[in-house]
Amino acid sequence: MRILRYTVLALIFLIVFVAIGGLFLPSKVSMSRSVFIEKPTEIIFKFVNSQKNFNDWSPWFGLDPNAVYTISGAESGVGSKISWQGNDKVYKGSNEIIESEENKLVRYEFYFGKSDQPAFSNMSFKPVGNGTTVAWTFENDFGYNVFYRYFGLILEDMIAPDYEKGLSNLKTRLERQ
Repeated sequence: MRILRYTVLALIFLIVFVAIGGLFLPSKVSMSRSVFIEKPTEIIFKFVNSQKNFNDWSPWFGLDPNAVYTISGAESGVGSKISWQGNDKVYKGSNEIIESEENKLVRYEFYFGKSDQPAFSNMSFKPVGNGTTVAWTFENDFGYNVFYRYFGLILEDMIAPDYEKGLSNLKTRLERQ
């Protein structure tokens, strides 16, 4: 009986330690990748400022050939939205432009999977010589959710390859036209 009591106490201590420890982890996560594209900023901005073009460069589009996509809202700029429903690789979600500053920034709010909390990403543009440096940034604030704070420790390793692939797709798509 004593072993059971010590085991239960050790388990309670571990749970409390993990929960309290999680509160000391960062609540905000940010990750950014960039690429140089040999096209004028205006062309790149116009292309990514409309969700109708998202699947032309999305790193996730090819993961489910049977996914259903719905484009709604504005043709471009604020309110341009894409929603999807797919397999266990792309799940369901939406991505909407919530801020658009001509030739400088496109800000997206997206929902993914079962989460009812949004995440955010930005595409920013900096003219350089005969082209543009495009930076794609992911941002999220997990608040006091301890589980998500632990998840934030590995998030960059999980999504950075997708962001790099998406930027590579964007570069390839725009430089060949």
